Amino acid sequence: MRERLHNTTQLEIRRKKLRRNLTPAEAFLWIVLKNSNLSGRKFRRQHSIGYYILDFYCDSEKLAVELDGEVHRTDAAAEYDHKRKLFLNGLGIKVIRFENFLVFEDIVYVMHRIESFFGWQNVGISTTPSADSALDSPPCLGGVDAASAESASDSPPCLGGVDAASADGVVVLKKARFP
Repeated sequence: MRERLHNTTQLEIRRKKLRRNLTPAEAFLWIVLKNSNLSGRKFRRQHSIGYYILDFYCDSEKLAVELDGEVHRTDAAAEYDHKRKLFLNGLGIKVIRFENFLVFEDIVYVMHRIESFFGWQNVGISTTPSADSALDSPPCLGGVDAASAESASDSPPCLGGVDAASADGVVVLKKARFP
């Protein structure tokens, strides 16, 4: 008998607890994602796959959206996130990450960036890209072309943001803060 991967009963109590105690950033983003509000795509919050609980998951797009706060800025958290990413990528799931502050400062940017990954599996974007292709991010909505952008990244900024695609298949989305 095949073992169930999604929403296992052993994580049910933990998932419910996390849903009842969303971070402020998760609660704010959930308003945008719930009820198929974003381009008609159904997202689930605190959805588990294997032993990992994802902040948000869209099954039809095989897309996980993670929000990162202070807790993700440690070496231990980075190692955990890396192992989780490898597991999810192995199942054909793309993981995109946003800093918490970005959800509050520019929710429109976050929405457009999530939408830009819709259909990623149909356009040849690999969950385990080569080092060269890892620097290519999906097309930007309202972005600036790379030739005119003054950015330390090889990826074009989108809606004033700075994107960084890592060579290991997780796209970390950050936006520069300007005084």
